[in-house]
Amino acid sequence: MYLLDTHVFYWYLSGEKLLNKEIMAVINSDEPVYVSICSFWEMAIKNSIGKFEFDGTINDLYKDALNAYIEILPVKIPHIQGISALPFIHRDPFDRMLISQAIYEGLTLVTADENILKYTGVKLIKA
Repeated sequence: MYLLDTHVFYWYLSGEKLLNKEIMAVINSDEPVYVSICSFWEMAIKNSIGKFEFDGTINDLYKDALNAYIEILPVKIPHIQGISALPFIHRDPFDRMLISQAIYEGLTLVTADENILKYTGVKLIKA
């Protein structure tokens, strides 16, 4: 079971060629694939301040995820609690939430973020 970080999720949906064959195989496998509701929140905030542009709306991205059989992972209290146990390697609160969610849910986090890849105690695949 896999959790896509925000960029991997967006690259997958947009068809950008930034994902290698191995990552595409992971996402297209029969294993459940998740995206955190936090990723939609992050994209909305970054879009509003001009740091991340995408076609359509957040609602379109949400529908695209569902159409691609990517499940939406909600935020739970244990996910929030888990953040306080993480070493302060990464400052981005959205990425820290993804790490906590992956740990708590036993998911493998698929990421290209070098700071996330520095964490131990979480299953990771480099995209």
